[in-house]
Amino acid sequence: MYDSRLTWKDNLEARFAKWHDQAGKNTYETFKSTKPNAADDLLTTVEDYSKFAMAVLSGFNLPDSLFKDMITPRATISKNSSMCLGWEYFGSLPNGEYAILHTGSDLGVKTLVLLFPRSKQGLVVFTNSDNGHLLYEKLIPLALGKLGETFMKTAF
Repeated sequence: MYDSRLTWKDNLEARFAKWHDQAGKNTYETFKSTKPNAADDLLTTVEDYSKFAMAVLSGFNLPDSLFKDMITPRATISKNSSMCLGWEYFGSLPNGEYAILHTGSDLGVKTLVLLFPRSKQGLVVFTNSDNGHLLYEKLIPLALGKLGETFMKTAF
């Protein structure tokens, strides 16, 4: 992930997608973090984060037991979801499939990484809008077909 960082660099300005309100007409001030925070404010590209997602789908070449520990539900969120180590977990999908999900949300930003480890499918969506979630709610069934449709019925 050569195009990812935890702090702002001035050379990012030309490539940075400004954050927009729901109407898409007003932008928010760019937060330029100078102190790294591993829990928030990752600056990355869709390409870099997709590489990370593919590594997750391949198990990072970790021992099976360590990968299983990462995706083991730790706390129940709702009837259909739990939290793992950094991922929201949705079990009980058809054919023994399960999903892991990570989202991000700040003013003018909505992101989603949805992975199905058994079938090695996934979707990475970054938006620069307060209503970006409306986009990925449409993309999930469109990009992932029947599995995406089933996930949407289970998760939301």
